[in-house]
Amino acid sequence: MWDVAGHERFGTMTRVYYKYAIAAFIVFDVSRPATFEAVAKWRQDVNDKVVLANNQPIPLILLANKCDIPGVTIDNEALDEYTKANGFLAWYKTSAQDNINIDSAMQFLVSKILEISKENRPVQVPTPNTVVLTPNNNPPAQKTMDERLKECCN
Repeated sequence: MWDVAGHERFGTMTRVYYKYAIAAFIVFDVSRPATFEAVAKWRQDVNDKVVLANNQPIPLILLANKCDIPGVTIDNEALDEYTKANGFLAWYKTSAQDNINIDSAMQFLVSKILEISKENRPVQVPTPNTVVLTPNNNPPAQKTMDERLKECCN
């Protein structure tokens, strides 16, 4: 499990973190609206960089964290709609501090991972920017000392 903590500086390295991922949580802080605004960016980043072998996106669960903070309200209906419209399997109100719904969310995600493994759908990491290196079986012919001296000393 990797936690990039929403830091933009990890954006260029996320392919390394996502490699071989078969599911993911995307977490936002209900007390900071800007973190919810970043959810779509993180979802797109995951979907762009890792897919299942059948080219389907990996299962994503949205976590609305810090639900334990007094006075913070969550629009359940709006999150239901957002989740469905944006390819998340589910969403959970959570509190990492008070361990609210952490187990439920994890169990749901693990059940999805097990479904994938039963279907034998291993993860495939898209590799759009790769270079294949192969051994050179025809190295250049060795030049004689006279030929090398002529090249450099003429």
